[in-house]
Amino acid sequence: MERVKLFVGNKEVEKRYLGNKLLWQKDLLKYLEGCYVEIKEDKLILIANDNRFNNISAIRRVTFNDEELDGLTSVNFENYKYTITLNNQAAFIKKMKWEDLTSITNVTVKFFER
Repeated sequence: MERVKLFVGNKEVEKRYLGNKLLWQKDLLKYLEGCYVEIKEDKLILIANDNRFNNISAIRRVTFNDEELDGLTSVNFENYKYTITLNNQAAFIKKMKWEDLTSITNVTVKFFER
């Protein structure tokens, strides 16, 4: 089922807010605030405060704090945790300035379908 597009005049709406809270974003599947991320050698383990979303087959893009995870290989959901693997995790960790950390708190995560 294709989603309906929202236009104002001739311009497509990309995001909708209520105050400063994001309500909707084009192609956004799930918006998660306050997540905990464990950094493992070969994967990222995401523990979310809302794990009702488990349609991982629809995920095509992921962002952490609005930085896209380049080279997304896979997303798995098991035991209420998301396991995320990347082609070059070290580059992403460096980009985020998380080199010396084993875990991060209060991360905003967005799952997109395209």
